[in-house]
Amino acid sequence: MKTENSPRTRVCRGVRNVSCLLLLLAVAPWFTTGARAAVLEPDAIRFRYLGVLNLVAEGQGEAALQELAEIERAAVDPEHPTRSLEILWRAKLGVIRDLLGSQQWGAVVPILSLHHDAYRYYRELGEPLLARHSVDMTAELARFTAAKSPDPGAPQMAGRYLSSLGGHLQDGWSLSSSARLFADALELDPSNEAAHLGLASLFEKRGEYENAEEHLQRAWARRPDAPEVALRLALCRLRAGELARAEADLRKLADEDQVDWVAVLAYQELAKLEVAKGHPEAAEVLLMAARERHPYNQRLTVLVAWVRDLQGLSALALTELDQVEEESAQESPRYRYTVWPHGFLDEIRGNLSVSRDQQLVVLAGALQSAAPEAGP
Repeated sequence: MKTENSPRTRVCRGVRNVSCLLLLLAVAPWFTTGARAAVLEPDAIRFRYLGVLNLVAEGQGEAALQELAEIERAAVDPEHPTRSLEILWRAKLGVIRDLLGSQQWGAVVPILSLHHDAYRYYRELGEPLLARHSVDMTAELARFTAAKSPDPGAPQMAGRYLSSLGGHLQDGWSLSSSARLFADALELDPSNEAAHLGLASLFEKRGEYENAEEHLQRAWARRPDAPEVALRLALCRLRAGELARAEADLRKLADEDQVDWVAVLAYQELAKLEVAKGHPEAAEVLLMAARERHPYNQRLTVLVAWVRDLQGLSALALTELDQVEEESAQESPRYRYTVWPHGFLDEIRGNLSVSRDQQLVVLAGALQSAAPEAGP
């Protein structure tokens, strides 16, 4: 039984019926564009879905996605979208259960990858109904695998798929859905750093620094070598009023200088702290040291001009500003901080790709053992 303060309870508070809105948005055009072809029947879905899985087993991922999309579009009845999606899900699940009847659980990994990738495929094509279906199917299949597979690593693998999918949803600003997936991933694998960081960044944007710090501390306990986690933890402490601790953390990050954008941002925040304490001269010393290490960063030059102006050195401030060149947002450490974090997610996705490729032979064997009958 989940407690009131569990990650899932906190992130789900106030979320209602998002899927219903997606259904209405996706189905509405079908009522105005004339008649559609007959809806695909369950037997036809199963037969063609086996063909998709054969393409997956052969390593033809793009062709498998295209064929899957054709099947799923043909299976959706615009007059009864919810019911037809349930039939589609049950037909595919029946095929998967038959394949796993011989306990070849490795076969589920490439199938999970297929439906995980289908979400982005549909999102890029502007098909929210099937994108949502792909999210639901991936999540349910991941939970099913975690619960039923005898492999002790199954919960961790399932949690990785949930957190990866949560990251894709977060990138698309489907924040309530992504938060639920991150929370579910942590229920399966409490050590999932990507899920902790994903939830922490969400809480931070909401101004819920205590909740953000909790998840950052857990991520940092697992990965103390991750400068981005240390930076986010320091800034959450700063915004929560833990000034001394935050300053110590920021000085350590600036001194270690492991990742350029992290170090530059640490220097900037330290300079702002010195200004807040009434010490613009100390801020200038910090910024000049930062610029010597990172001469490419235009923001540092702007800040040097700012602190010189605060000291009444307007002429020197203008001289600094004359050196500033146009800089794209993508080059800015501040911009890098404000986007959703991807470091742990990229690592997880790389591991999942390797695991998928290793299990293609298992899927091929399961398909051969299943010996499908002739099509409808």
